[in-house]
Amino acid sequence: MKIENMLGYKIFKETDDGLKMYRIIRVKGAPRTMRIKDLDTGEEIVTNPEEMKGYTPLQPDGYLTFNKVYIDNNGKRLYDVVITASKILNLKIGDTLPYAICRQSCTDIFYNLICKDESDMIVGLSVNQDDCPTNFDFRELLACDGIEKSQYVNYYRMDTLEDVMPMIKVGDLNKVMENNFMAHVKATGDTTKAFKKEDKGWCKDIDTLMKENSFQSDIDQMLGITAVGFNMSDYIIKKPLPGTEDKEYETVTDELKYWFKNDVFRVNINTISVVKYGYDIDLADFNNARYFIIRDNTKTLYLCVYTVDKDELEIDLVNKANKPDISTKFMIDFYNKYNRYNKDNNNQE
Repeated sequence: MKIENMLGYKIFKETDDGLKMYRIIRVKGAPRTMRIKDLDTGEEIVTNPEEMKGYTPLQPDGYLTFNKVYIDNNGKRLYDVVITASKILNLKIGDTLPYAICRQSCTDIFYNLICKDESDMIVGLSVNQDDCPTNFDFRELLACDGIEKSQYVNYYRMDTLEDVMPMIKVGDLNKVMENNFMAHVKATGDTTKAFKKEDKGWCKDIDTLMKENSFQSDIDQMLGITAVGFNMSDYIIKKPLPGTEDKEYETVTDELKYWFKNDVFRVNINTISVVKYGYDIDLADFNNARYFIIRDNTKTLYLCVYTVDKDELEIDLVNKANKPDISTKFMIDFYNKYNRYNKDNNNQE
């Protein structure tokens, strides 16, 4: 594998002191060098591939690209930023179409389906193959006349964007974002907007673009992760393992199980077994099991394997879901930019 494509890779080796793991956080093709970070101590060193022989690459789960693209407009280049997320398993079988695309200079097809006035339309969008409207060509979001610069980073299920963004050189991308943002400000005639980070979907930097359009949620959906806004460990309890006298397993409180069952996944969950997700877990081992993955507000991942209560009918779930919410402390962790725009529009009416 080319060293340029290994940014973000984790490499490991068994030693007498245990597992030693590094992450490649900078790469350079000529000369072939890389900066790696010790995942135990946080120490960073510069090395080369030859010195790291004996280390085994840990296969990533996702692959993100950050692209400076352009469109020719009567001989003038108009620049834009396109960010993509792909699943490694799909790339390995030759499926190169990204699962999710985040782009600045495009109409927000979700918001503009509900806005009442064309003047209220906003830009900027993150969309994935599963939530893309059927009347919209997903591939159109990749349209451009050329790619001036691309950066790639490998992504693991235990990552968030906060973990990988320090590996990306954002200066050139943010310059594009700022130029487009200021062009929008100039077109509005309201120079006070220049002090904002976002207006009408136009963002001053890529971090704002990804947050405003919930790109993290698209990556999570790609990898089967549900992010929640509370600490899971507060609701994990131990119960006796059926059929044994002195063994226990970790599960969740009945209250949280009810929430998962009726408000989130809408499945007839009977029992749930909870384990912290780590490098030693191979999800292929659970192909014949039912499970979901939770990331809590401490960025800890939990694999939740469950069984189904076949005696409970679907109508029972519907009836229970219509009951008053049993708790306000459980919530999905999701940023919704439309709340602000809907509020602004309602205030104008």
